[in-house]
Amino acid sequence: MKLKNCNPADFIGRTILYRRQAWYIDAVNATTIYLLRPGLEQKGQLRLDQFADCELYPTREEVLAQFPMLVRALRRSCLLSQSEAIDAIHGMITTGSYYTGCEAVAHVGGSANAIGHAWRRRHNVQRRAAAITA
Repeated sequence: MKLKNCNPADFIGRTILYRRQAWYIDAVNATTIYLLRPGLEQKGQLRLDQFADCELYPTREEVLAQFPMLVRALRRSCLLSQSEAIDAIHGMITTGSYYTGCEAVAHVGGSANAIGHAWRRRHNVQRRAAAITA
C-alpha cells in the first residue's frame, strides 16, 4: 500500500519499505521521520516528502484479511498449513517471487509458483462444480 496521502504519525511502530529496505518507524517530528532497524542497530531519517515513496510492510493478519480465498486455495492445492500459506503470500509481497520461506513452498519452486498453481487449481475446481450442477 502506497503511503502518499497518509499521516506518518499514524504508522509509529509499523514497518515500512523505502527503496526496497525495511525500516521501523520509531518517531515522527514536524519535518523528519526517525527510522530504526532493531536487529542491525542502524538508525535513519526521512523527510516528510520522502514518505510518499514508501510502502507499508503488511502484517500477517492483514495478509489473511486481504487474501482469505488465496490462503484456502494454497492450503488445498499445495498442501500447506495455514501459517505456511500466509507466509508464502507475505513473502511474495515483501521479498519477491522466488521467496522460499518453508520447505513446502521451496518444493513447489517458490511463492510465485505456489500461488500460480493454487490459482490454476481453483479454476479447475470451479469448472468441475459447474459441470456437476448443470
